[in-house]
Amino acid sequence: MDRPEGRGYGPLDFLAPQTNGDTIDQSGLYQVRRSNSASFPQTGNTLSMHIDFWPGEAAASALNPRVKSVHLLKTRTDMKSPQNEFKARFFGLPKKAPDFPVTTIVIECDSEPMQDMDFVRIHQPRDGV
Repeated sequence: MDRPEGRGYGPLDFLAPQTNGDTIDQSGLYQVRRSNSASFPQTGNTLSMHIDFWPGEAAASALNPRVKSVHLLKTRTDMKSPQNEFKARFFGLPKKAPDFPVTTIVIECDSEPMQDMDFVRIHQPRDGV
């Protein structure tokens, strides 16, 4: 789709044609939707975690299947991503966001990513509850 540089995206104008634009333009329907500070466009087995408010740490709850690799899109810096059945956490984020106003973390999974919040609600141990 041809769009003039920096125009035509409306409220997403800040995404084009800079670093993050292709992760929106080339994504399809996606299954991972819940986060307090991010959105998750998806292309095949790859999620693009668009972080709106830079927390200094990041995680994706109820992410299934396993995460194969994670890196910051802007800097191509690889990150560590320990995962259990309830959450994938992403370590190695810089203290300051490398991109503004949205920073993208690229998450490659073993197969198409899904999010099952019901599984977490039912099975995650709750201390004293």
